[in-house]
Amino acid sequence: MIKLINLIGQIFYLRKFYLWVKPSLVGFVILFLTIVLILYAHSEYISWVEISGRKVFLGYSYLLKNILIIISIIAFYIYTRGQQKKSPKVEKITPEEEKYDGYDDLRKKEKLKTEYERILEGTDEKDEDENKK
Repeated sequence: MIKLINLIGQIFYLRKFYLWVKPSLVGFVILFLTIVLILYAHSEYISWVEISGRKVFLGYSYLLKNILIIISIIAFYIYTRGQQKKSPKVEKITPEEEKYDGYDDLRKKEKLKTEYERILEGTDEKDEDENKK
């Protein structure tokens, strides 16, 4: 039972994370690849330092790695904020801007009559259209 609750909670958080990342999925993938590239380059440098024995810039490499990761995260944040500002906004249509839709005559009538009421009165528009043919 507890495993089921944990699974549902994980699915909830994964969905929430996906909905947060979805608008900027390309930027998130670029951020992820950038961080992986930085970590890979740093591990290669550490391997080279172990083989060569030159530990002069080892401390600076950790500092540079962390600074590059922070810069890439800040760039991603700025990118996502820019994407949110570019999202299209829905404009409300004012009554003056409404286009003619062909129902203005019906809106002006006080009471609309059913087809049977028009037949009984003899003013059925369908009959008139058939007679014109």
